[in-house]
Amino acid sequence: MRLKANTAAALVYRATQALVWAFFVRLVLIHYGAPAYGMLALLLSVIAWLQLCDFGIIAYLRTAFARLRAQGANESVSVSLLRAAVVRTSFGFALILGLVSVAGIVAPRMMAGLDGRLHFAEVHTRVSSLGYVNLLIVYGYFLILTQFLVAYFAASYQQYRFYLLASLGVLLQFLASWILILLSGDLFYSFATFLLASLLPQIFVLVLVAYGRKSTHEHPPIRSELSTMYFLSQLGGMVCYNIDVLMVSLYFDLRATAIYGTLKNIAQIFISVHALFMQQAWAGLSQAYDLCDREGFIAIIRRCEIITFGAIPIVIIFFTVAMPPLFVMWTAGRLGPIDHGIAFAFASFSALFMAGSLYGTVALAIAKVRGVVFLAWAAASMSVCFAWEFHNVLHLYAVIMGLCIAATTGFVGCLGIVRVEMRDLRNV
Repeated sequence: MRLKANTAAALVYRATQALVWAFFVRLVLIHYGAPAYGMLALLLSVIAWLQLCDFGIIAYLRTAFARLRAQGANESVSVSLLRAAVVRTSFGFALILGLVSVAGIVAPRMMAGLDGRLHFAEVHTRVSSLGYVNLLIVYGYFLILTQFLVAYFAASYQQYRFYLLASLGVLLQFLASWILILLSGDLFYSFATFLLASLLPQIFVLVLVAYGRKSTHEHPPIRSELSTMYFLSQLGGMVCYNIDVLMVSLYFDLRATAIYGTLKNIAQIFISVHALFMQQAWAGLSQAYDLCDREGFIAIIRRCEIITFGAIPIVIIFFTVAMPPLFVMWTAGRLGPIDHGIAFAFASFSALFMAGSLYGTVALAIAKVRGVVFLAWAAASMSVCFAWEFHNVLHLYAVIMGLCIAATTGFVGCLGIVRVEMRDLRNV
């Protein structure tokens, strides 16, 4: 019953999120223009990098909470572990925010001393840029804290609670950003409202869970070596799959960045829906593997394979058939038509990434992190090198083809890791 509730709540959340994002993109294009949206697409790609500031704690907590649940540990132990993770992350982000703010204030004054004075417009630009940087840091901090809450609920298969809260946050996001844009508000405040309003309900509940419940000082330590390995795997994945928008902004103009960023976000909607199912399987995989339950372990993998390979044809059909005409209608013609080849390339990337994510989740859930780290960095190297070498010839195709090469590498490698573990589990 909980699995059905989790699935239904997750789908409602992702559908609501996709609709609100589509509405926001259209409003920004109409009121602020394609260059402004291209800048926002670039900033949104930076947010994914800020999630690295958890240094692998999120992935570690998913496994730790699941194992505590399997061992029958008292709930207060999990609450204490959650509280320790919140405190550790808060100190880290406070330090980052302080250093960035100090650097943003001191650097212009030092330059003013060297240059004699700074023009008002130049100072305004720097202050505005500092505002965007601090906004992204604060949003990244809150986003990581919400992922702690997901890991906590996932151990008891109660993710539906988080997704219902997140859906409420998306509705708040829609109302607040819509009102500001219609009132011709500043782009910075509209963007800040769009980001932060979506996380308010989750942060409120996180505070209640972590500090409104009884906890114990005895909790398993946050293992630095394991969380570091998770961090290295995440970093390799970020270099592999989230540096592409930065490369597009470096090689091409803001309009191309807007087009590419929009298509990438559409692909990530499908990928994120698939990831919801994989996150639900994480706790079950960890528990079955720790208990040497081969039948249960294989059964979970088989269900994940049915979901993944059943969804891939739907993704391909959407990108190749429905996406090109819908794109022009949705963006009000501000970004122009898209090439069918680019649409097919994104369909291929989405399919390969979903297949790799399936077996990568299994490998991470059973703490086989070293192999995933190696694959992530190998795939990242091939993706970046291919895009760098051929962007003058293949243009946008070079970047998306680099992603396809990386996704293929991850899929084949993680599949090999899982097959070896299934064979070893059979011999236990």
